[in-house]
Amino acid sequence: MLTTTVRSLFFVTLAALLGCGSPSERSETPTSRPSSRPDGSLAESRSGAQRELRGSTSIPTGDDFGAGLTRDALDDFALVMVAPEAYSDRPILVRAEVLDVCKKKGCWIKVTDGQSEARVKFADYAFFLPKDCEGKIAWIEGSVRRQTVSVEEQRHYAEESGTEDPNSIDAPKALVSFMATGVRLTDR
Repeated sequence: MLTTTVRSLFFVTLAALLGCGSPSERSETPTSRPSSRPDGSLAESRSGAQRELRGSTSIPTGDDFGAGLTRDALDDFALVMVAPEAYSDRPILVRAEVLDVCKKKGCWIKVTDGQSEARVKFADYAFFLPKDCEGKIAWIEGSVRRQTVSVEEQRHYAEESGTEDPNSIDAPKALVSFMATGVRLTDR
């Protein structure tokens, strides 16, 4: 029984890697809208079928923004937040809840895993998220870095958010930030 299960898992994984699958898994029509890439071409959403990540985690269907998601391995948000330098040499994919969003354009979000918070901006200012996406789950693909945010920039974010008094900010702040090339928003 175990050998049959392992063999089945191997062939399912191989089929997924080769882009094979049943006709229902290879839908020719995206279930959510295509999103534009920074170079102007369209990226088809793969949200019609869930992609498996690291065995038991999958990306549910949702709305894609930017260049879409291309990574097949989910990085642990908590580990990235502790040591972003260890991830700075490659693209990453993380999952976090949206805490806040720019209310003027949707040009940034603040996300959390329940313990840590990070700011997410969008590469080349190429796409924006809905201004009412708080509480959604964001699957974020892009790069990460630790930075110091000036008082002026923090006040700018506070004005766009409307959740904090900009005048209460009086010191630079070190934080982890993401530059996203693609984001998928899901309900959970």
